[in-house]
Amino acid sequence: MVKKVLVVDDEPAIANLAKVYLTNRGFSVTTANSGPDALGVVADDPPDVVVLDVMMPGMDGWEVAGKLKGDPVTRHIPILMLTALGFGEESRPEFANIDEYYTKPFDGPTLVKIVRNLAGKDD
Repeated sequence: MVKKVLVVDDEPAIANLAKVYLTNRGFSVTTANSGPDALGVVADDPPDVVVLDVMMPGMDGWEVAGKLKGDPVTRHIPILMLTALGFGEESRPEFANIDEYYTKPFDGPTLVKIVRNLAGKDD
């Protein structure tokens, strides 16, 4: 069964690059460019994994993660925070309860490996 991944980044080039890496490794990938769009995609067609940028206008990644992890319907979906900031450079709200954290610029094979592990997908 093909695993579904939602990649959320306000920079379309980053979202599309992640999509290429993941699609080439057998994932079905949808992208969203904002927090509200991401929540709409999850409501319509829940993914197996969410790859989420932190710094986005309007609703940041921490807010999106908090909403997903705070909802009994979506709290089981693993979240990978993919951000240009190092972990110590930003505060991580404890309510977000993310599953993995990876910094940009990202290495494609490493991104795939992390997502594969979160999705429980074998090679």
